[in-house]
Amino acid sequence: DKHKYMILLPIFKVNGCTRIDDITRLSPEKIKELADSQGIVATIGLINRVHAYAMEDAARVKEMGKLS
Repeated sequence: DKHKYMILLPIFKVNGCTRIDDITRLSPEKIKELADSQGIVATIGLINRVHAYAMEDAARVKEMGKLS
């Protein structure tokens, strides 16, 4: 869909977010704050989508009993 989701990867990597549920524990506002502090320009729309996708994916994984 031509959105650059990978732009947020350094934020998650440097903050030890190695599992999808780590992202769900961050608010979109916190992700934006972390991006800004690292000089990463990411729109709140992009951040909201990444957060929503993480929430959906974590719920699916939890339903399968793979996430505790």
